[in-house]
Amino acid sequence: YIPEKDEQEYLIREGHLKNISISSSRSSNNNNICLMLYDEVVIYMDEYDLELSGISIDDSFILPESMFAHIYSSN
Repeated sequence: YIPEKDEQEYLIREGHLKNISISSSRSSNNNNICLMLYDEVVIYMDEYDLELSGISIDDSFILPESMFAHIYSSN
């Protein structure tokens, strides 16, 4: 799930995500934040997959209910 701009700004403001500026050699189209819901991580990925992907469960955080509702309604 790629959050909309206002959702990304909220997550950055709350300190969940860092606002990473990309180098000029990369397209701004690649400057998206992708969220993976915890249940998707648990269901679809094992520890080896997580290690390869660089995803850390330690970096997980709870989203507001309003954002969950938006994510599920957009599916």
